[in-house]
Amino acid sequence: MPKLARFAASASIGYTLLSDADAKIIPAFGIANERFAPGTAWYGVAHPLSVVVDPKGVIRHRFSSADYTDRLGVDMVLSILRREAGQ
Repeated sequence: MPKLARFAASASIGYTLLSDADAKIIPAFGIANERFAPGTAWYGVAHPLSVVVDPKGVIRHRFSSADYTDRLGVDMVLSILRREAGQ
């Protein structure tokens, strides 16, 4: 069983986890932490990012931060989405 699948099973995570070990996807999305240059051990580490995807697969919201300690909690994200939906 691959490493991420074992972790997901042990943590009771019910969705697929993805890894970008070769740092190809994170820079392509423009969320790579600029503090780490290509070729360094930490290159490809992402800034925190959450996206909200609609049923058709379209990204409707992007919540991101340049500081890994500054993240919106689930309650805040839900509050923003409900407010925008007029609820």
